[in-house]
Amino acid sequence: MNLSILDFGFWILDWATPRRVSQKHRVGRVINASEAKPSENPKSKIQNPKYHSAFSLVEVLAAVGLIGIITFLALPNIVRIKSDSEESLAIARADAINLSMASYLQAHGQASAVAGWGATSTPAERYALLAPYLAYAPSSFADYMPGGYTITLPTALIPLSKVPLTGPGGSIGY
Repeated sequence: MNLSILDFGFWILDWATPRRVSQKHRVGRVINASEAKPSENPKSKIQNPKYHSAFSLVEVLAAVGLIGIITFLALPNIVRIKSDSEESLAIARADAINLSMASYLQAHGQASAVAGWGATSTPAERYALLAPYLAYAPSSFADYMPGGYTITLPTALIPLSKVPLTGPGGSIGY
């Protein structure tokens, strides 16, 4: 008999596959304890299709309860991280406005920049002067800062100073 490794593997799989025996062939046959297999035990939950494995109600409620506890413990940290990131964004945007004012002053020269800045009367017009010097700047000044944070653009460009930043908790030093 010349069997290759692959043929031998298929033979082993075929030999190890359990066979179903119909009830008419079982009648009158006495099974010795040595012949009995666990799969033939009608109370075996693994092989018997009558039994379905599932999670009990207590297990599901315990899992939901654990997820709820973890969420309850993590929620304050998530809120704190969100507020900290908004404050960091507001500080970064205020610094960007400061740098864009300096860039505007350098690009136009002091006399021309002061005259152009003085001709504007609203923060939106001043922001329009600075927008070309801001990377990815939104089109309106109201959309530039995150919610709850405001900056006040100075009415005079000279002396050049940092723009004041206020947030939900008051003035923010940066």
